[in-house]
Amino acid sequence: MNTKSLLSLLLAIFALSGLSVKAASPNSANDAYSKAVVAYIEAANKEMATYQKDADTLAGQAADNERQAFKDVYAKLDRCDQLLKQLTDATPRNFDKLKAEYEKTRADMVKTLDGLRKTTTGK
Repeated sequence: MNTKSLLSLLLAIFALSGLSVKAASPNSANDAYSKAVVAYIEAANKEMATYQKDADTLAGQAADNERQAFKDVYAKLDRCDQLLKQLTDATPRNFDKLKAEYEKTRADMVKTLDGLRKTTTGK
C-alpha cells in the first residue's frame, strides 16, 4: 500500500469516527431534553395539586351563592391536567405549543382564583 492510499484510509477512518461521535450527541441531547420535560411536568403537577387544594379550601369556605363562581377555576384546573398529560407524550415539535397553552390556562386560572380570594365572603 502506498503512502497516498494509507493517508486516504486514515482520513476516512478519522472522518467516520467523527461521524459516530456526532451521531452520539443527539442521544445525549435527547436524554437531556427528556429529563427537562420530566422535571417540568413533575413540578407543574405539584403546582396544580397546590392550586387544586387552594380552590377546594376556598370553595368550601364560600357562601352557597358564591360557589358557582368556582366552576371556571375547576374547568381551568381540569384543562391544565389534560395539557400536562398531553405534554408527557408530546413530541419536541408539539411540546412548546402545548406548554404555551398550559401556561396561559394556568395563568388565567390563577388570576380567576386570586379574584375569588378577594371577593369570597365566606359562609
